[in-house]
Formats: sequence, structure tokens, C-alpha cells
Amino acid sequence: MTEKTPAILAIDTATSLLRLAVQFGDDRLVKSEEDAGRSHGQMITRKIENVVESSGAKVSDLTGLVVSTGPGSFTGLRIGIAAAKGLATALQIPLVGINLFDLAVDKLGLDQDPVSLIVPFKRDEVFVCPITNGVYDVATVASIPTDSIGHLFERGKVAVIGLTPQAAAAWTQVGDSPVLEYDASDLLRLGQERIHAGEIPDIDDLEPLYIMKSQAEINFDKRQQNN
Repeated sequence: MTEKTPAILAIDTATSLLRLAVQFGDDRLVKSEEDAGRSHGQMITRKIENVVESSGAKVSDLTGLVVSTGPGSFTGLRIGIAAAKGLATALQIPLVGINLFDLAVDKLGLDQDPVSLIVPFKRDEVFVCPITNGVYDVATVASIPTDSIGHLFERGKVAVIGLTPQAAAAWTQVGDSPVLEYDASDLLRLGQERIHAGEIPDIDDLEPLYIMKSQAEINFDKRQQNN
């Protein structure tokens, strides 16, 4: 039986952008990036088919999947992870999740200085994650008002990840803090490393990285308390 050519697909729906990348064999990498707004669910199946076919493969040829787990858009993450889980189950192939903190550590490289990593959350709120020597702990992630980030610069180095291109352009001059840009190929590369290392979670354990509850969950909890 002939071994299938490795074909790995990466899916990122953590922001308004729908980012996809597929690596087919050793020499074919195709990327796609489109502003989906709130229409990830309407676009994702067609876009996956398009990007995979552009690499010269078919969806049925996929041998592995990588998906962004956030933090980011509650709805977007659910759509991306549901699509990845559906494909992984149907094709019986491995699926791994990569979060923005993993991507940030990779982008920061060998920088040993403590970094306060900012991840956009809402218009007036951001997440802040301390990273020291390339190590982070999700339990230490906090949310602060956007207008309070000034004090972070007083404490040391600051970086930001998870911005749309428009927001990144505006942020570049803020506090001389680097914008850690990435695309789906970065996600794919880190995911491939985990797949090759056998670091593959049970598919039922793969969930979005929600630092805070969604507004729907908050409203539900309030209704339960009032009953």
C-alpha cells in the first residue's frame, strides 16, 4: 500500500480574518487570508476546498489538521474548531490546536526578557499574558481596560499579537511595542511539529481557549441566579 503524501491543513478563525494554509508534500504551500467579518460559517467549507485544491490535493488527501484555539472571537473559534473536528473525524486524521500564546513564544524566539503580551479582546478591553524565558501560564492571563495599558510599558517590554492588518498598522507606533504578525503557515508549522512529535490530544479535549465567558454565558448565569 502506497503511503499518502503528507498534506496538512491549518485553520484560523480567531479574528475577523479567515486564515487557511495547506502544506502538500515538501514543496507546495498555499495560503489564503480573507476578511470574513462574521461570516466564517458561510465561507469556511468553500474556502477550505479552494485552498486545498490550489495545492494540487483534495480534501480527502489530508493527513493532518491544525486549528487555532484562540483566545479570540467566541463564535469564530467555535466555527473553526467545529469544522476541524468534523474533518478530522470524517477522515480519521490527527488534529492539534495552537493558541496565540504559543505563536507569540515562537515569534519572540530566544528573547529572554520578560514580556507583557497583549491580545485584543473587545474594543475597550485586552488580555495581558506575562511571558518569561519563553514560558507562560494561562492562569496568569488577566483582562484590563484598553486605556490602562500605559502602565505595562513602565514595567518592561510589551508585545501584541492577534491584530487585524488595519489595527496592526495603527498599533505600530504605540509605545514602541512590536506587533507579532503571523499567518496560517505559522500555525501550520507549529502544528506539524506537534503531530510529528506525537503530541496529539483526544479530539474531545480540544476546545477554544476562552479566558472569559461569552456574553451569552454571562446572561445565562444571571438568569439562573434570578430563578
